[in-house]
Amino acid sequence: MTQVSSDNVVVIAQRNDRERDRLYTILTSDDIVRTVRGTGARKHGAKIAPHMEPLLYTHIMVARNRGRGVVTFALCEESFSALRTQVSLFTTARSLLLAVERLTRDNMTVPRLFSLIYVSLHSANNIVERTRCIGGADTILLWAMFHTLALLGWPLSVSRQCVQCADAAPTHCVFDVAALWCGRCATRARHAQAISRDVAALLHIFATHTPHATHPATLAKVTVPASVRRETRRLLLSRIRYVAA
Repeated sequence: MTQVSSDNVVVIAQRNDRERDRLYTILTSDDIVRTVRGTGARKHGAKIAPHMEPLLYTHIMVARNRGRGVVTFALCEESFSALRTQVSLFTTARSLLLAVERLTRDNMTVPRLFSLIYVSLHSANNIVERTRCIGGADTILLWAMFHTLALLGWPLSVSRQCVQCADAAPTHCVFDVAALWCGRCATRARHAQAISRDVAALLHIFATHTPHATHPATLAKVTVPASVRRETRRLLLSRIRYVAA
């Protein structure tokens, strides 16, 4: 018997399948990462295709009969268009979705993940539309990446001092123990990446502003140079690649 359900979802990723279909990775409002099929989505003029692009908030209907669900209807509710107009913001937003794509499996439930990602994207998009504050929006998305990794089971231990010796300021991110260490302690690590003190300070701000106690918009008030945001994004992407390997 075919079951039909509807939901508002964040489209995480897509990939081609068979001759005319696409498979979509979506994050549902009940915090489940699912894969659904778009039958004929690769055909010219397919109705669901424009509404199922990555980084869209979409209302969908899915028909399910034993196997993978098939999208029968899709309507984009929010395109986060302001994030798409700036290369840096679009890059960070896609990096946020990459964490979900690489570090989850089909039908995996991650409590509070939908709220974190949707509210962060929505807040960052609104800030750009209202104030043109590109840096503030980028900081929000980086904060969401940091806590998405934690929700997916890969938290980073951050302190104002080296987590290992507590005697010096952290200057390296040690991936094999998921912590920030000083240069002396990092020489004993197998996989350590040097970071600036500004990045270490920004990660400490992220760690102390937890999602359940912080609205993302408050992060827009933190002034962060573009070079520090770029370095932080590279670090978090390296962390994603490391844990996904």
